[in-house]
Amino acid sequence: MAGAADGQDPDRRAATYRVGTPSGGSLNASSPSTSTSVVSTGSSRSASTRSHLVAASSTSPRPSIMTGAIVWCSPGRNAQTLQAFFTELGERRHTIRAVSIDMSGGYAKAIGENTRAEICFGPFHVVRLAQRAVDQFRRDEWNAHERSHTKAGRWINGTRWSLLKSPDKQSIPQLALLGEVQQANKAMFRAFLLKEELRQLYQLDDRALAPPHLDAWLAWASRSRVAPFIKLARTIRRHRAGILAAIRFGLSNGRLEGLNSRVRLISHRSFGFHSAAPLIALVYLCCSGITIPLPR
Repeated sequence: MAGAADGQDPDRRAATYRVGTPSGGSLNASSPSTSTSVVSTGSSRSASTRSHLVAASSTSPRPSIMTGAIVWCSPGRNAQTLQAFFTELGERRHTIRAVSIDMSGGYAKAIGENTRAEICFGPFHVVRLAQRAVDQFRRDEWNAHERSHTKAGRWINGTRWSLLKSPDKQSIPQLALLGEVQQANKAMFRAFLLKEELRQLYQLDDRALAPPHLDAWLAWASRSRVAPFIKLARTIRRHRAGILAAIRFGLSNGRLEGLNSRVRLISHRSFGFHSAAPLIALVYLCCSGITIPLPR
C-alpha cells in the first residue's frame, strides 16, 4: 500500500509524516509534530508464515525522517490485518490521500472503511500481469506445437526472454530472435507489442495522455484474438480508475517489492522460522532503519 498525505503535491511519491517506532513494533501517536506517511503494503512468505508489511517514505529534508523503511508488520494477509494497522495509526489515517495496493488482496475494504484515500494500482503489478499474459500465450503456443518434441516447439520455448524483456534490455541475439518471432508467429509478436504498449502507459511525458492511451490499449487488447490479453483487458477495465490514479499521484509498490526480496533473504539465511514473531523482529532490525548503540 502506498500513500500520500494531505497538503502535499500529488506529483510527489511520498508524504511527510512518520508513523511510529519500528523497533517497538507499534505506532507512536503521542507526538503531533512527528510525522511520516504510509507508502507501501504487501506480503512476504516465510515457510508457512505470511507477514503483512507496511513501509513508509518521506520527502522531508530532515535526516530523522526515514525513506522507504518498514514501520509495521503483522501476520496475515487480509482486510482484518490492515484494519489493525489503521486502528493503531489512529486519527492520522484520515490524512492519507492515496493508497497503492495490488489487485489480489482484500485490502480495499479496510482502506475504504478507515480512510478517504484513493486506491491506486501501481505499475509494478500491472506490468507483471502483462508479462504473465505474454508468457501464458507462449506456453499455449508451445503446447499447440507438441512442446519440445518438435523443432517448432523447441523454437517457441527459446523465445521466452525475447518476449518478456524490454527491447532496450535485450542482447543482440535476443533482438534477432524477436525479429524471427515477428516473421514466424504474428500472434506471439502481437502479444509482445501489447505488453510493451501497456508498459508505455507509465512512461508518457504528459500524464494527461494516460486515459486515452489506456482506453486505446483496452480496445486493442479486447479484439486482439490473444486469449490471455482479452482476459487481462477485462481485469484492467475493472481497475481502470485505480491505475490512472497511480499515474496521477506517481505511486508505486516497487520499493516494497524490493524490501520483500530482503525479507525472503532474511528467512532463507535463517533456515526458516517456527512462527512469525522472530521473522518480524529481524525485519524490523534489518529493514526499519533503527540503530542499536553498542557498548564502548
